[in-house]
Amino acid sequence: MAQAHPFPGDGFDACVLGLSDAELAWQIHWQEEAENAALRAENRAAHRLVGVDVGGEGESGGMLRLGVRLGVRLGIEGDREMALRFATGGEEEEDGVAGEEEGGGSDNRGHNDDQVVDENDPMAGSTETVGAHSEARRGRGDVCAACLSRDHDDLFRGPCGHAHCADCLSHLFRSAMTDEALFPPCCCTQVIPLQAAQQVLDPQLARDFEIKAVELRTADRTYCHHPDCATFLAPETIQEGMAVCPTCESTTCALCKQAGHPRTDCPRDEALQQLLETAQGEGWRRCENCRRVIELDYVCNHMTHEFCYLCGRTWKLCPCPQWTEARLLKLAQQLAARLPVLPALQAAQAHLQPEQRREANVERMAAQLEANANCTHPLNWRGVSAMPARRARCELCGRVKNKVYACGRCGVQACYSCRRHRLG
Repeated sequence: MAQAHPFPGDGFDACVLGLSDAELAWQIHWQEEAENAALRAENRAAHRLVGVDVGGEGESGGMLRLGVRLGVRLGIEGDREMALRFATGGEEEEDGVAGEEEGGGSDNRGHNDDQVVDENDPMAGSTETVGAHSEARRGRGDVCAACLSRDHDDLFRGPCGHAHCADCLSHLFRSAMTDEALFPPCCCTQVIPLQAAQQVLDPQLARDFEIKAVELRTADRTYCHHPDCATFLAPETIQEGMAVCPTCESTTCALCKQAGHPRTDCPRDEALQQLLETAQGEGWRRCENCRRVIELDYVCNHMTHEFCYLCGRTWKLCPCPQWTEARLLKLAQQLAARLPVLPALQAAQAHLQPEQRREANVERMAAQLEANANCTHPLNWRGVSAMPARRARCELCGRVKNKVYACGRCGVQACYSCRRHRLG
């Protein structure tokens, strides 16, 4: 025969949970305390239900106590006669109970649910009024699953079906604001939505919880670095890694959580440090204005933000050349491969071999690029999307467009938007 385990559930092994002997003893102790508290609550509910003492000793008292308790669990506590019949196994009730059934029990059960019964009335526990008392309690609502009390008119039923009174539900939501183990508020592992619980919660508590929920749902939280402030900085307050505190207006870095350091790299930004190492190895340059890493895709070292791609200094304040020979040759090869050769030039190169013609076209394009280094892109653009084996890709924004234009002098390809708004 398998040994019974003290833990709830079949086959629960303390070794699997990794509990020590002391922890196991405390677990058993608190489980027994919880079971005893539940039994005492059921006894009190059964006593209020049937109006008799169910705590007597002996076999009859134990059977009556067990039967009433089962009746309470089966949900028939609203009817005293049925609960007693369930408790006594269908035997005849005592004379007082039988007299109530014969004399006026059915009339009492027919009373309006809104009937108010004074529990301090000495006649409230008599056989003539106990049925009406039960009906009045049943009309006022179910038992609160937390405090086990029925004396509430403002019960809230959660998604799992359990009811909570306003005080217990407010305590749960208030505790969830300070104890993250209780957030979000749940019953039977089902989340209690704030929108539904607002019908019994205090309006101010509902507003405070809604604000606090934003903080508790944020994974990487940022707080004001001033110890005297420590205000939570919502994600929408963070711009470019810096957050401005709405309380003291100080700036906090969202990465290192210390005082803000705008326009300087955060030492804890590991991803940025890896990018800068890669940029150094690839020869990329970083713009000092927008702090972005740039890879030159064209021949000219003149960047849009007015700095030199080679040294990073302000444009025209360095001795660097306007382009490098390697990039000039690479761009000339690309232009010679994609731009058509004029018929007159084809006739002049008819005596050359194919490889010689390609080299001649590359040299011609390199000289043209060098001559048009400061091209202002006059109005001699032509469409290139219809050229064979050529995708219509804008060299300025990198997007593939239905229509792309090429400058007749320098050969740069631009879409209509970039042609008008970047080069116009």
